[in-house]
Amino acid sequence: MRKLLISGLMAAFALPAAADRFEDVTIEHNEVANNIYMLTGAGGNMLMSSGDDGVFLVDDQYTQVAERIAEKIQELSGEEVHYILNTHFHGDHVGSNMWFANNQSSTIFAHDHVRERLSNDDSFNETGLPAITFDSAITFHFNNDTIYVFHLSNGHTDGDSAVWFKNANVLHPGDLFFNKRFPFIDLKSGGDVDGYIANVEQLLNRITDETVIIPGHGPLANKADYQSFLNMMKKTKAEVDAMKQSGMTLDEVKNKGLSDKWADWSWSFINEERWIATLY
Repeated sequence: MRKLLISGLMAAFALPAAADRFEDVTIEHNEVANNIYMLTGAGGNMLMSSGDDGVFLVDDQYTQVAERIAEKIQELSGEEVHYILNTHFHGDHVGSNMWFANNQSSTIFAHDHVRERLSNDDSFNETGLPAITFDSAITFHFNNDTIYVFHLSNGHTDGDSAVWFKNANVLHPGDLFFNKRFPFIDLKSGGDVDGYIANVEQLLNRITDETVIIPGHGPLANKADYQSFLNMMKKTKAEVDAMKQSGMTLDEVKNKGLSDKWADWSWSFINEERWIATLY
C-alpha cells in the first residue's frame, strides 16, 4: 500500500530532526477579513472562518500541534471546529484530522482522491478520513458567506481543492501556491508541471486585484503575488526546456543552473536543483 508522506514532509519542510521538533511551535493568527483568519504553525497555512454557524477550518497541519490549533481557535472564537476541508492529502495539511474528529466531532470534507490515498496508508487512522467527499465541487453556505470548493486536477497532486470565500473575497488554493518559493509538485501522486501551471492560470482568472490569498506555504498574498509566482514557473520552465532540447542532460542542466534572478525563490525543501529536476 502507498504510504502517506507525513514523515517525509516533516523533514521536507525543514523541521528539526529531533523527537521534540514541535516543542517550540506556536500557532499564530492574522485576521484577513471579518472573522476570517490565516493561522500558521508547523506545516501548511490554515484558514479559519468563525461566526454564527461555528468554525470552518481549511487544513489542519500535523497531529502534534492539534491541541495548540484547537486552543488558538478557542481563543479567537470560543468555539470548536464544525467543518474541516482538506485541500489535499499530504501530512502537513491533514495530520490533525483524527484529533479533531475524535475530540470535537468535526466533519471532514475532501476530494475523492484524498480519501482514497489516505485509506491506502496503513499509518493513517481511519477516524481521520474525510467523511464526505466530492468529485468536482461542493458549496457551503456558512457564516453568512458562500464558500466554493472546487477540484483542480493533476497539479500539486491529483486531489487538489481550492477554497474561495465569495463574500469575503478570500482564496485558499492549498499547495497550488507557494508564495515567493519554488513549488513542490508531487509527480508520484498525480502532480504535473503543465497541469499545475494551468490550474494557477484558472485560479488567477477567477479572482480580482482585491482578493486576499492564503497560500499553502509562504506569507499572505494578493493577485500580483500569485501572478509573479506563475511568471516564475513559466520562465524557469522555458529555461529548462531550452537546455533539455539542446541535448543537455539533467546533471548538465543542474550544473549550469537557472538565471541568477531566480536565486531568491530557492528554499530548504525545493532548492534550485530540485526545482530543475521537477521541470526536467
